[in-house]
Amino acid sequence: MMPVERGLENSVIEKKKTNATVRVFLPESIGSREIALLRIYGQTTISDSAYAARASTMPAIRKAFPMLVYPPEQFDGFVWVTPGQK
Repeated sequence: MMPVERGLENSVIEKKKTNATVRVFLPESIGSREIALLRIYGQTTISDSAYAARASTMPAIRKAFPMLVYPPEQFDGFVWVTPGQK
């Protein structure tokens, strides 16, 4: 199997579903002790019109930090990942 430099696996959300488990392949240049920041975008075409939107992570931030009355909006949309095992 040829090594993947970066990319996604299972990146399509099926019809009538609201989520998907996505596998992210990071570049080899990211070390095992480094953190990569990702943003997830979605796009679709409906009746010849293209639509795009950024996924929100605010529900997860609120769940992780329930005592924050006003969670920092600048973190919304980011996903922090670190390289896992190969």
